[in-house]
Amino acid sequence: MTLIIDASVALKWVLSEDGTDRARSLLLSEALEAPDLMWIECANVLWVKARRGQIMAEDARAAYAAIAATPIRALDVETLVRDALDIGPRCL
Repeated sequence: MTLIIDASVALKWVLSEDGTDRARSLLLSEALEAPDLMWIECANVLWVKARRGQIMAEDARAAYAAIAATPIRALDVETLVRDALDIGPRCL
């Protein structure tokens, strides 16, 4: 089964917070996919946490490297948006 994840899930793999155990269990899934903006969102959250002193800069880099090393297929956001705009009116 393919699961679509977002940055909040990926960040739970590397940060200890509510839902971390459940998010980490998703790493055992057959296939993971995410919108291609997810990596930018993850990097931004990690950088903000480092800037605020919540994590060390080197920990932010290591956390991002761990996320980047996971086998996640990137989904083109532009295609997803076009598909959503096509599907949306049918749901009204």
